[in-house]
Amino acid sequence: EFSALYLVPFSWLLWRVTPAFPVGLEAIDPLMSASFTLITVYGFAYGIYGKRLLREANDDPSYEGIITKSSKEYQARAQLYLTGNVAINGLACLFIPFAWTLTIRG
Repeated sequence: EFSALYLVPFSWLLWRVTPAFPVGLEAIDPLMSASFTLITVYGFAYGIYGKRLLREANDDPSYEGIITKSSKEYQARAQLYLTGNVAINGLACLFIPFAWTLTIRG
C-alpha cells in the first residue's frame, strides 16, 4: 500500500503553511510538490486501471492475462476498495494546485 507515502508530502504542506516553518527548508518545496503530484496521480490511475483489469478478468471470456477469475464476493470487495482508492486519490488531486502555488509563490 503506497498510501503511507502521502504522509510525507502532505505533512510537509500542512507544516509549510504554519509560522513555525523554517525559511531555509523552502528550497525543498519543488521536490515535495512533485512527489505529492506523482503519488496522487499514480494512485488515481492505479485505481482506475485495477478496476478495469478486475472487470476484464471476471467478465471477458477472451481475457488471457495474469489475473485469475475470482468469486463474485471477492470481486465486489475489490471493486469497492478500488472505488475508494480512486475517490481518495481524486480528492487528493484537488490539493495539487495548492501545493504548486505554495512552491511558486512561497
